[in-house]
Amino acid sequence: MKIGILTAMDKEYRLVTGLVGSDPDFVVRASGIGKVNAAVAAYRLLAEDKVDLIINTGCAGGVDPVVGIGDVVIGSACAYHDVWCGVENEAGQIQGLPVLFEADPILLRKIAAEFGADPKVHIGTICTGDQFLETEADDKKVKSVRPDALACDMESTAIAQVCYKLGKPFIAYKVISDVHYSGADKTLQMYDDFWNKLAGESFEILKRLFHAVR
Repeated sequence: MKIGILTAMDKEYRLVTGLVGSDPDFVVRASGIGKVNAAVAAYRLLAEDKVDLIINTGCAGGVDPVVGIGDVVIGSACAYHDVWCGVENEAGQIQGLPVLFEADPILLRKIAAEFGADPKVHIGTICTGDQFLETEADDKKVKSVRPDALACDMESTAIAQVCYKLGKPFIAYKVISDVHYSGADKTLQMYDDFWNKLAGESFEILKRLFHAVR
């Protein structure tokens, strides 16, 4: 199986390529930040690189107190938090498409078997929107759309939507770089500290995840 790994930022790309090494089963690409960049990159991985599966990885903000900095959230489903197509649709739903883009169940079972009760790994909903979240109020807006959200990024659901439309399996797993709930402030400083001090160690867990999906 040929596996495409998609990150948003170059610094995520460098960490992931270091973990993957020269393994010929993986194709690693950086999309750039945001939903449109992510969708274009996902389509190119499928159409040009002919991958069988896309993994979206990198960092995300935690939007639930259950997750902490350096934890990993594996997306059992991905959803938009910034979409509104009118009263005929649910909040977050693009008309004619699912509210939730669910991860491949076979991959989820493999991951659950690998990690079991690891307290740093959480399985749940990842939300996507074209916004960097900075405050608890931002988190509450996301939670008002998806109360089950654990993390929020700017790419994963767009990639999931491309894979859904093309009939290809997809899964997202994100390392939490910042949190904004009560008692957590200075989000930008926290985010910078993550990259300066914790990112390399935190991304090491992805090695096990890459093995689990094979």
